[in-house]
Amino acid sequence: MSTAPSKPGSSRTLIIVLAVALVIALCGVVGLFAAFLSQAGADTSGAAQPTATTAVTSTPSQHALAVAYAALVARDATKLSDAMGAVSDQCGSDVAACDTAVVAASNTDKSFLHDIQAAQAPTCLQAADTTLQDALSALYGGLIDSHTGLQAQDGALVTQGAHEITAANTTIARATKQIAQVSCP
Repeated sequence: MSTAPSKPGSSRTLIIVLAVALVIALCGVVGLFAAFLSQAGADTSGAAQPTATTAVTSTPSQHALAVAYAALVARDATKLSDAMGAVSDQCGSDVAACDTAVVAASNTDKSFLHDIQAAQAPTCLQAADTTLQDALSALYGGLIDSHTGLQAQDGALVTQGAHEITAANTTIARATKQIAQVSCP
């Protein structure tokens, strides 16, 4: 089986396509981070809160679960945002550095997904949690395809990975919107 030699500018084209897709995904991760921070602080405005009249149970309130979940997601979203930023920085001209950054970002994404799967999402955020898990899974797939494409110098696979990353960004934006619209009492 023979392969066509790569064109002189093809490596640069591969990483430019990937870098553009990752910048778009980075914006979605930063938006997700901001939405979680606003959700976590939504009921801490300083207004007088009604006094609870029900018996205290050992089950955390939906609000307490939402605050804990938001803190977890904020922490991991910051890590993922930093990793995606490194990909954007490294994918300017050096294929090897770009690929190393893509692998690191995929590991960070995988860790984020593992953390939220292990966390107790409050009922009020379960739909957003499912959407976020779908987005992180899709982002991981896009990063892996991009890594494989960079390794093989396969422009079609890098482009496919870039499209998957862009689609994941759309799903992240949907999760962000869901989170912003939910109130956890």
